[in-house]
Amino acid sequence: MPLTNAEKQKRWREKQKKINAEEYRRKHRKEQQFSRLKKKLLENKLPHSLIKQREAQLKIEIRKRVRKWRKKKLSEMAVDDNEVNAYIYQKWLDLNADVETNIKEKWWNTVKSYYASENRKYHTFVHLKRMFNHLDSLINEIENKNAISYAIFFHDVIYDARSQDNEEESVKLFNKFCTESGILKMKKKLFCVHFEYNEELVSKVEELIMALKAHCTEEHKTEGLFGKDDVHYFLDFDISILGSDVSEYKKYTQQIREEYSFLPKSKYNILRSKVLQLFLQIPTIYATQAFREKYEKQARSNIQTEIEWLKIED
Repeated sequence: MPLTNAEKQKRWREKQKKINAEEYRRKHRKEQQFSRLKKKLLENKLPHSLIKQREAQLKIEIRKRVRKWRKKKLSEMAVDDNEVNAYIYQKWLDLNADVETNIKEKWWNTVKSYYASENRKYHTFVHLKRMFNHLDSLINEIENKNAISYAIFFHDVIYDARSQDNEEESVKLFNKFCTESGILKMKKKLFCVHFEYNEELVSKVEELIMALKAHCTEEHKTEGLFGKDDVHYFLDFDISILGSDVSEYKKYTQQIREEYSFLPKSKYNILRSKVLQLFLQIPTIYATQAFREKYEKQARSNIQTEIEWLKIED
């Protein structure tokens, strides 16, 4: 459901809480440094007035540094969100250039509200941006750019960690968008737009989204066999995070854990480990040659490391 103003404010307060926690840790570290310095000054038997003067200077310096850091973090948080939103919004405008403006804006706000909902930590516009970056870099390998673009926008538009039918519900929302926007019958041709039933595009998007259900093709099950269809690239785009560097992967695991915060730690660790083991059991995590060569080794290493983390936490 779209976010209310109260929910948006709550989400912003949660972000500020994280900054406040880090601010407290920084203050604590500075105070420890101050205590050590004060002890050193006392050991050197410096005049009490000089120690007091230095103490006051340090306290002012600590406050200034923490305020400066806080201002910077809040600014970065706003800039990052705005930049990602602007990037995704431009993709939406480009993709829907032939859709009426009021419908285009209405559905942009709908899609944005879903991806910005409070329960989202990983499945946000940042995830979509990563997928679009991969699409742009491999555009010459893609047969139907528009289909993949719509699939990127709608594949996680409905996301509930408790649900087993997110893909089906996302497809339903995409179909509703198609009906309202005219995508179902709008087929662009050279120099003009002919209104013909564009069932091929719609069915292709549905196919891509539903492929996420199994997230596995014959190419995943066969070593040495590479996928070259749009569905193979789309699936690889979706899980490219698995092959990211260690720090980024660690951040991803924390975000996923937050999305499953309704589960007790022990239960989450068991279920998460089972999912990760499935990735290790199939011959290849990535279907396409480009992704397999670039990310396969790192993805397996990251997954194995996370499994070990989960065992230690348990």
